[in-house]
Amino acid sequence: MSKLISYFVNKLIRMSKNIFNWNSNESKDDFTCNVEGFCLRTEAMQNDVWWWCVYSPDGEQSISSYTNGEWCKTLDEARDKAEKGYLSLSEIKVK
Repeated sequence: MSKLISYFVNKLIRMSKNIFNWNSNESKDDFTCNVEGFCLRTEAMQNDVWWWCVYSPDGEQSISSYTNGEWCKTLDEARDKAEKGYLSLSEIKVK
């Protein structure tokens, strides 16, 4: 069952990529994306890892590398984790 859920989550992400418009700072180590009041963020950290986070509309950290223990090796991986985190939170918000 989890493979089926994963399949549909990944399909939803591919279909909704156009809602994720990432912006960067000048040094290209900190990226943000605002979607429906949520703020998604990725940042390059020491030791060649990327941190990611999803802030809820009230500004609180809802889900992140810290809460999930999922640090990333690349920017793309961190963006993907943040986007999946947003999608999981937005599903909760709808229910």
